[in-house]
Formats: sequence, C-alpha cells, structure tokens
Amino acid sequence: MRVFARERLVPVLLRTVAVAPAPSSRWLDGQRMFLLREFDLTAVLDVGANTGQYARRLRLGGCRGVIHSFEPGAEPFRELTGRASKDASWHAYQLALSDKPGLAEVHSWVGAGSQWRLSACHRLA
Repeated sequence: MRVFARERLVPVLLRTVAVAPAPSSRWLDGQRMFLLREFDLTAVLDVGANTGQYARRLRLGGCRGVIHSFEPGAEPFRELTGRASKDASWHAYQLALSDKPGLAEVHSWVGAGSQWRLSACHRLA
C-alpha cells in the first residue's frame, strides 16, 4: 500500500474530488468514495449544487460525512433544500462562492438535455 503525504495530497483531492463536476460513472463514484475514506475526509463542499445530484450520489455511495451544498439559483435551490431537509448532515446555502468578495454575474440556464439556452444574468451580493 502506498503512503501519501496528506498535507500535499488533500488540497489536490479537494479540488478534484469534492469540487469537481460529478460525471455519471460508477467507477468514478467508487474512486470518490475510496478517496473520502482513505483520507478520512469528513466534509464535502458541493459548489454549484443545482438540485443536489452530486450529494445524492455521495450518500448512495455510502458517504456519511457533512455535505455543504451551495446553489444561487432560486428554482434549483428549492429542490435542493427539499432533499437536504431530510438529512441532518446535509446543509444547503442559497449563495454563490467566489475567491473574491463583491458582486458577480451568475448565468443561469434553462432547458433539458441538449436544449440548454442562456436565460438570465443575476447580480449577487
């Protein structure tokens, strides 16, 4: 078994595992769960959570840690809070995250499948 220097690898894992988009792949789901267990990660940041699909996959995969889901859009946030309200360790926040304080434009999308189209820009404080 390989031993990794946690102080160097965990920040990389947080960027690629806990914050990365969640493609639909059982293999990738298994890899995420392995890394969460291997490095004893007890919290996940679900940034741009939409309706909570990523968090649901984590729970279905056996993740029992705390999940913090961030979604600025009103419609997806309503569905997200409905799902998160059934889980005491899943917290939903209606806001966008950034590396800078201030206002930003957030583009929201409507539609399904290949029918995506830009619907609006919102100013967030």
